[in-house]
Amino acid sequence: MIWYQINPDYFSDIARSKNYVASDDNSLLFSIIQKSLTSIFNNGFDGIWLMPLYIRGVEGCKGKGSPYAVKEYVIDNRYGTDEELIQLIKSAHEMGFKIITEFIPNHLSIDNVYISSHPNIIYKNIDGEHVYDQNWTDTIKLNNSEKKTSQFIINVLKSIISKYSFDGFRLDMAHYSFYDPDGKRTRPNFWTDIIKNSFLNSDAIILIAEVYDDKNNDDMGYADQIELVKSGMQVYDKKIRDIVISNLKYPNSSIIQETIYSELCNQFNASIKAGLVMNNPFLRIISNHDDNPGVKDSGGISNYILLSTFLCMLPGDLMIYNGDEFGLEVKLSLQGEDVFDEFGNLKESKKLHYVKETDQEIISKNIIRLFNIRKSLKNIPDNSFFQIRLTSNDNNVLNNVAAYIRYSEYTNKLYVICANFSSDAEIWCNANQFYPEFGTNLQLNFQSLYKDIFGNSSKYSVTELITGQFLNNRNIAEDFYIGLKPKQVQILSISAV
Repeated sequence: MIWYQINPDYFSDIARSKNYVASDDNSLLFSIIQKSLTSIFNNGFDGIWLMPLYIRGVEGCKGKGSPYAVKEYVIDNRYGTDEELIQLIKSAHEMGFKIITEFIPNHLSIDNVYISSHPNIIYKNIDGEHVYDQNWTDTIKLNNSEKKTSQFIINVLKSIISKYSFDGFRLDMAHYSFYDPDGKRTRPNFWTDIIKNSFLNSDAIILIAEVYDDKNNDDMGYADQIELVKSGMQVYDKKIRDIVISNLKYPNSSIIQETIYSELCNQFNASIKAGLVMNNPFLRIISNHDDNPGVKDSGGISNYILLSTFLCMLPGDLMIYNGDEFGLEVKLSLQGEDVFDEFGNLKESKKLHYVKETDQEIISKNIIRLFNIRKSLKNIPDNSFFQIRLTSNDNNVLNNVAAYIRYSEYTNKLYVICANFSSDAEIWCNANQFYPEFGTNLQLNFQSLYKDIFGNSSKYSVTELITGQFLNNRNIAEDFYIGLKPKQVQILSISAV
């Protein structure tokens, strides 16, 4: 699944600027999205995630108000009518999309409509004052140690599903529900209890938990994720993305392939502890609304293409933020005005900023090609993952390269995803060694994997999928070498001859 995250505050501007709809189309959001479904599908997406569409709080709000400070779980009519949303979801389903929206289980707006009838669902300090997390001064924290809060959440989610037929929810800061305002874990089984005892206990309902600032650092920093996966959710993986971005911005800062392997080991062990063996619960994030646009966060166009390609083929689902597939460089400001960082650089703007037009085309073509490659490979099993230990001619592990292999029974081919994070020079890498396999700790190499899959065939052919270029036929008895130019990433398709 490749999710497309839609921000209701400015998707209409994106759709008009990218000719999804006419530039003078002044329809409301739901109608704009409906007219854009074909374009979104053609770009390779098969899931749509709508950020909060609800009525926002006014008290203490910043600028236009945060969509995550909900006053009432009622669709804001500035986006369209209930009937238009229902028709949008129906049309999306007919095209094969899954479509989810959001629920914010940790807090409500200060002026929410529920507090008078549900006073016990709100935390208060010893002085009887409402509290909030982080710097979210436009919110008040839900008291998730109260059983009445659980029922409130079930009732709201059930009403949204019943009315609109969404396929599920992305749960904002889902792990904060485990903690009181002082950061003490008060109810670790919060989500398990809710899901087990409600309509949410169904394979038909998708639940994605936002969790990446681990408040509990046990279990390799994945204690909260393990708890959420046990309850039946998919969880964020922002850690691999941040490792890649860090190495793109600061080459030679670490041996990236070692760092990635270590983190993937942690994720594998977390999955096992959560009771999963086959299905990977981690949602890989190329870009996200909480971060700078992807092309800016990663440090440029070539970096962003490398980032998206490397993450795209990892086990698990994938997510990208609207506009990033075209090289969005500066996102819109909630304040409705230009916002600058401490260095005087434009951070948020009152209008959308993209990279130059020719670069937009480069990014867009790469993203579309990449996503459609992934979709064309059908369902590659999540457990068909082998990380390669790339070395130099003298057998030293290389700092700035990383590669891994996936196998598809559908196509009966191996796929090698390999990247050079350095901007210095072309690198020739020996790809015959593998890191120990997760779980079994077996030490494979390319030849042994090849023979396990393809039998006694003595030769194999290699095609680079991004360019479509046939590279050559090779002899299985020879070492497997890969040549990578600076900031280059390749997807190699390998089949027996």
